[in-house]
Amino acid sequence: MVKIVHLSGNNTHVVTAQAGQVIKEGGVVVYPTETLYGLGADAMDRNAVADVCKLKGRPENMPIPVIVSSEEMLDEITDRIGDIEKRLISEFWPGPLTIIFNARGCVPGRITGGTGSVGTRIPGSDFAIKLANAAGRPITATSANAGGLETPGDVDDILKQLKGEPDLALDIGPLRAKIASTVVDARDGKVKIIRRGAVTLEAINKALKKD
Repeated sequence: MVKIVHLSGNNTHVVTAQAGQVIKEGGVVVYPTETLYGLGADAMDRNAVADVCKLKGRPENMPIPVIVSSEEMLDEITDRIGDIEKRLISEFWPGPLTIIFNARGCVPGRITGGTGSVGTRIPGSDFAIKLANAAGRPITATSANAGGLETPGDVDDILKQLKGEPDLALDIGPLRAKIASTVVDARDGKVKIIRRGAVTLEAINKALKKD
C-alpha cells in the first residue's frame, strides 16, 4: 500500500530527504509542483522511468519532461547549450519555461521518446528544486495522472486514477490547476513555441532583445 505523507512547514526538510531517498532507490513519488502534482523518479534510471510510464499508461514514444535543480545538473543530461538557450535560462529560470535540448546518450529512450531530445526546466517550485537536490539526480516532471485524463488536484483522486501504486505520495492538500509551462525549441537558432503556456512569446522576444 502506498505511503501518504502530509507536507507541512514543520516537516518539509525531513520529508524531502525521505522522498529523495525513495527516488535514489528507484522509486516513484507523487509530489507537488507549482502547477499540479507530478510523478517524480530518477530520470536517468531506465527501470524507474518505465515504472512512471506504467503508472500513467503512457506510450513509449511520448517524451517525459525533466526537472533539474541547477545548471550543473542540466549539463549531465544535455549535449549542447546554445547562446539563445543561455539567455532564456538567465531570464526565465527558475520558472515555467521548458527548453528542449539535445540529450546526452545516457538519457533513457523513454525520457526522449526516441527523439534524441529532452525538455527540461528549473521549476518555480522551491519544493521541486529541493526534491531534485535531495535525490541528487534529474527527476521526471510528468503530471500525476493516467494518460488522456485530467490531472486531479487531490492526492486521493490521483491514487485512484493511476494504473498502480507509487512508492510515496506527498500531500499538501488540493491544488488548483495553473497555466502549464511554455515549451520552446531554439536549437536551430530561432525560438519555436512547441506548447503555449505561462511565458508568452512576447516576453521571450523582449528578453532576447536585451543588450
